Amino acid sequence: MIKRTETKSKPSTTKRKDAINQKLDRSTNRAIIHAFRSAFVALDVTQEMSASPAYTTSATCNDSANVFVALTSYTISLEMDARLKQTLPFGSTTRSSRVPSTSALSYSLQLKPSAWHLVDTTTDGTDLAVYQYNDVWHPTLLAIVWKDGLQVQSLYAIYSIPRVTASLLSRPAATLTDDVDPNFGLAGYTVAVSLRTLDQVAWEFEGYAVDFPQPARGANETHAVLLEPHGAMRDKCRVLQGTDTLSLRTLAFSTKATNSIIVDVAVWDFDQTLRWCTCPSSRCIQYAKLSSLRPEVVDLDVSKACEAIELACTGAPEGSVRIGLNRFKAKTVVTALDVSLSTKFINATFGTSYGLD
Repeated sequence: MIKRTETKSKPSTTKRKDAINQKLDRSTNRAIIHAFRSAFVALDVTQEMSASPAYTTSATCNDSANVFVALTSYTISLEMDARLKQTLPFGSTTRSSRVPSTSALSYSLQLKPSAWHLVDTTTDGTDLAVYQYNDVWHPTLLAIVWKDGLQVQSLYAIYSIPRVTASLLSRPAATLTDDVDPNFGLAGYTVAVSLRTLDQVAWEFEGYAVDFPQPARGANETHAVLLEPHGAMRDKCRVLQGTDTLSLRTLAFSTKATNSIIVDVAVWDFDQTLRWCTCPSSRCIQYAKLSSLRPEVVDLDVSKACEAIELACTGAPEGSVRIGLNRFKAKTVVTALDVSLSTKFINATFGTSYGLD
């Protein structure tokens, strides 16, 4: 359950809120990703998290020592000693002293053992596992667990920067309509995609003025290709930095998960309104092996055999994201990026009737 706590407005905080909103309103489509990030920094957000009264933490999101901030998300961790098989009361409060109308965004639920699902494990003898909590709200929860007895070593909460910012600044996502434009709701999107670990960004993509084709009659989605395989090996911006799998740290050692990474997605429309973000449906996703041979698309830059793999971020009502990669011994390269929006989501957002018979 998410609750907003209302307080009386102070003139100074009202002016600060208005000033931040005005900056967002004045930003162009090509600046909206970083405009939201700058607004988030200006809000000086404090994040509190608890898993039962025994385990609590609180940190200012501008404190890089305790909060990891990526392009469109931030992560806070909680060291704890509990079992994954027990039910735990989880609480989260996001607050900012810079805005008056919503002093806190609170979230609480009971973490049930049956809702955790295994994402990945380590295979180097450290006997750690990564579990993700199945929940439709906010935030995304990941637990680093000892395989023996399913003892929780640490709990990570991943929050969406644009969603938190829009909520604290009272920027609702209203339905837009247009009776003239035949492609209304299909053009002018801004898309941000990140591949990251719990404390390091591996790869980021910013797409501007993204247009989706008119869905065919009866179609459930429309599809846009943002990156193609040809020429990927010559583009240094396609190379993942650091590790291409989830890094895990305990008080005693550091290791890596075998075959997974976190995928963050955020999508704004032509009106600079946030329409889709992957927190809470942010996913720690396993790589799917496509082929052990060279990729199907012939690229003269690919002189060595590689492993073709894919990350598929699916299941969200708004749409899906698929990322193709080639994994070499020395590096991993993004070869393709496709984004799909569901016609049901577009029609509900813009009052259109795409794909309907």
